[in-house]
Amino acid sequence: MLILCWNCCLPPWSINRRQRLPGIISAIVAIFPDIICLQEVFFKSDATSIVSGLLAYGFLDFFYFKDLLIVSKTKLSAKKGGIFRKQGSIFSLAALDVLYGKGFQTVQFLDNNEPFFLINTHLLSALADDSLKYQKVRKEQVKEICEISEKLYSWKKIIMGDFNFQPHTSPYKVLIELGFIDTTVKENTTATRHLDFIFQQNIHSNGARIAFFDNLLSDHAALAISL
Repeated sequence: MLILCWNCCLPPWSINRRQRLPGIISAIVAIFPDIICLQEVFFKSDATSIVSGLLAYGFLDFFYFKDLLIVSKTKLSAKKGGIFRKQGSIFSLAALDVLYGKGFQTVQFLDNNEPFFLINTHLLSALADDSLKYQKVRKEQVKEICEISEKLYSWKKIIMGDFNFQPHTSPYKVLIELGFIDTTVKENTTATRHLDFIFQQNIHSNGARIAFFDNLLSDHAALAISL
């Protein structure tokens, strides 16, 4: 099973987001994923267009919440969405995060009759600023995700998305200290930054890879992992 994780960059201020949708769909289907976790799909109309465009390629289930979209070729269960308790200050670079509210999705799926627990998330943006005050908010958001993962049934867990932090910062270390493995250690989303991650727990895989990067579609690379 191949899972794709991608911030496909469809914010409200993107003047060409509608024009980019066909290219986004084509880029996704070209690598034949089984489950897709997208971030920055802010409009329901864009989510509907993506889901409709993928139906012809064997996708049969989806879950949309806030700016997060999961589309799958296998049945998804236990679909839940949540908004983080901590969002930062309105009087800071986190103003847009506070107004919109960053959050997460949780779903379960079966692969070879084994249950997997998957979280798709988009942490505090604040222009990916690594100042201590923003790291503290992201750290609290990571802790909340981990609390959720501990409460829901499934031994095998995957957490992926746009985390807006660098490796080895304090929110990153929370996940590592709780036993999650960073599968993206050998990859980088662009030449200058590493903000997207796929973490796993109790799963044996060969690690994540960059599936594709097209700056005309998004300023983030798409990551993929095979289970």
